[in-house]
Amino acid sequence: MTEAPEVPDWFDRLAEALSTAAPLTGEGTLRLGQLILGEDGSVRFAYTVELAAGRPPRLLGTEIDKAEVTLVESEATAAALASGAASAAELLEQGRIKVRGDAAALVRAAGLIEQLSAVMAPG
Repeated sequence: MTEAPEVPDWFDRLAEALSTAAPLTGEGTLRLGQLILGEDGSVRFAYTVELAAGRPPRLLGTEIDKAEVTLVESEATAAALASGAASAAELLEQGRIKVRGDAAALVRAAGLIEQLSAVMAPG
């Protein structure tokens, strides 16, 4: 039997922030996954958030099979992102986040992702 992955400390804060978020403005939709890997390359945790203009961001669950784009990073990088210590743009530029899937969809949804970052920021 496979053990369920351990839920990161910051995930409950993310789920709470998403549950109370305002509708996103702008245009478009994106199902954005996040895949968090351990030092040994094993999957530690995964989830997908649906972003759609006119609706609040919505947590789809702890799988990435419905994601159009998946961000892949280490546990340390995920923690830095969740804590607000670094932005996704900074981490992408540093090569600490890899992108899988439709990169053009990621670019088209940049405004929605920026709003998601504001929702996720600790505060």
